[in-house]
Amino acid sequence: MTTPENTQQQPAQETVTDPASPDAPFMRQIKTYVLRAGRMGSGQMRAFEQFGPKFLIPYSAERLDVQAAFGRSAPLILEIGFGMGDATAKIAQVRSGDNFLCCEVHEPGVGALLKRCGEEHIGNIRIVQHDAIEVMDHMLGTDSLDGVHIFSQTLGTKAATTSAA
Repeated sequence: MTTPENTQQQPAQETVTDPASPDAPFMRQIKTYVLRAGRMGSGQMRAFEQFGPKFLIPYSAERLDVQAAFGRSAPLILEIGFGMGDATAKIAQVRSGDNFLCCEVHEPGVGALLKRCGEEHIGNIRIVQHDAIEVMDHMLGTDSLDGVHIFSQTLGTKAATTSAA
């Protein structure tokens, strides 16, 4: 029989695992999106080819030279999850004195906004087709933003707001 007097206390062994290690216990990186399925139309595909070189900024784990990317110095607004880009295009047209760096991973949406930017000559938008968290962590410096717009399809949808009765 074991009693508290004759039980040897063993120091607790603490296991420390590097979160980046493949053996890390169920570590998942937080994303700002859920990748949705969708088909690109021919107009969206053409927009990538025709307008992508001007408006698309490839993701890079390095600081973005914002002035060079936009060709001017202006207040910088980060747009997260612009969907098909309708609101983003309208806001950018009304606020032509601001630069809009837009993050979206939904390819048809990126194509749709590229098409609008090119056809409607919206010059104050640049698009990074990548996760906004990584864009903020790596491409943008501290205090580099003058505003943030966050769009989310799921916040107001029936599935998200309806409870089982």
